[in-house]
Amino acid sequence: MIEDAQQKSSQGSRTDTAEVMAVPDKGWGALVTFMAFVSYTLSVTCAFCFGSIFSGYLTEIQASSVKVSWIYNMYHVTACLGSVMVATIVEEFGWRKVVFATGFLSSLGIALSAFTTSVDFLFFSYSILAGWGQRILLFTSIHVAVSYFPNHQNLVNGIVSSGSGLALVLSAPFLAYLNEEYSFRGCALIFSGVSLNVCVAAMTFHPVEWHMDSPYLNFGIASVNDQAFPSGKTGKVCVVLWNIWKGAGNTLRLITSPHAVLLSIIVCFNIGIFVNVWTFIPFVMRFEGYTADESSFFMSVAAGCNLGGRLLSIVLGCCVEQKSHVIYILGTILSAGTLSAFGTEGNLCWKITNLSLCILGYGITFNLNTMIIIEIMGIDMLLPVTGLLGMFTTVWHLVMGPLIGVVIDAYGSYNVGLYFLAGLNIFSLLVWALIPIADAYCQRCPNHAHHQEHQYFSQQQQQQQQPQHQQHTLPLRENFSLLHRAEGHPAGYASVVH
Repeated sequence: MIEDAQQKSSQGSRTDTAEVMAVPDKGWGALVTFMAFVSYTLSVTCAFCFGSIFSGYLTEIQASSVKVSWIYNMYHVTACLGSVMVATIVEEFGWRKVVFATGFLSSLGIALSAFTTSVDFLFFSYSILAGWGQRILLFTSIHVAVSYFPNHQNLVNGIVSSGSGLALVLSAPFLAYLNEEYSFRGCALIFSGVSLNVCVAAMTFHPVEWHMDSPYLNFGIASVNDQAFPSGKTGKVCVVLWNIWKGAGNTLRLITSPHAVLLSIIVCFNIGIFVNVWTFIPFVMRFEGYTADESSFFMSVAAGCNLGGRLLSIVLGCCVEQKSHVIYILGTILSAGTLSAFGTEGNLCWKITNLSLCILGYGITFNLNTMIIIEIMGIDMLLPVTGLLGMFTTVWHLVMGPLIGVVIDAYGSYNVGLYFLAGLNIFSLLVWALIPIADAYCQRCPNHAHHQEHQYFSQQQQQQQQPQHQQHTLPLRENFSLLHRAEGHPAGYASVVH
């Protein structure tokens, strides 16, 4: 059934509209892809910079490990909650405004953290201000890039997502140097300035329609990905906020879609497990008596393998089109097996080999987190599904994060914690077996998942057929037209909602 869905998705992405065929896969699209890569890299660096920048300061003031852990985990919780509304705010304001605003807030949060006088202030500056837009930046950067290359989505997704691996390799030595030369305050200020390049990248995220057909023929025409702020009563802030709130609620209706739920579970487990594995590896090495230099060498090799896994996923994706789910499953098996082997006794060579293969597997799967959603649900469903994913990941961090700590404390061994994480990896593998079952269920109950939404989208289609000058007088749209377009032109498993 998955193979049939991939064929439908491939056909849908090429034959939905004449506009898709007219999208240029070169020129400005290449610049957009590079800038999306820059935005993605800086956003990931912000997520992993906490220890590199603030560890010395927090150690100096003797901050409790519990509070430090909460600051970092709250960053991810805030980022996940922010991603719930990613589809909505992109619909309201467009790619450029969203990426510019969230990039500026992220930079501002890091800059304010440089002036912290207490640990509690970091909850506001780093966890909330810098964290809120992090995953919005990640998913929007991928969405804009793949929208410019409908026939090369796997390649473009891999290029942009590989920025995460590059961030892991380069950010640690770069931030360590700044910390040593300018203290943590100077390091935070310099990095916040570097992060402002996200705003520069956002300026290139033009609507695709501007670059179709003849150059500049459609330049300046409003589109769904570059909404102009409306005037009159509908331009009031309260109306915009209400639309955003209502759109976020509409995104949560995807919980009635079995495929959206299953994909959210798979991806959220993959993200949560990797973040915890990356956090615990230095503690495991110290627990087993390895020196700080050996632990640092382990992490450098692991970061390189993570980047290698992402590059490998690009090659595999180009060689085996529409089979990202197969590569994803194989990468998960590799990670789960080697993570379990890493926890067993062995010499340095045994440890580093298993760790390298484990992180290589995570690099492969991380690059395909968005691609499996695109292939199974369709590109128009990427942002709505990532909104639902944000809710699942929030719950994961709030529940599984403390639970892993309880397991480690109960057995007095970090290796037991790694076994627990490997078990969660195996569980995520078993979820894949439910995808064909969900497909069969939706075929038997075609109107169960989105019956109410289908009625609403029909009304929206009638509104969109009105002349353009009449559309400007309409209230702001009900922020789920992304799903509407997916239902109008079903791709892959998006067809099961009918």
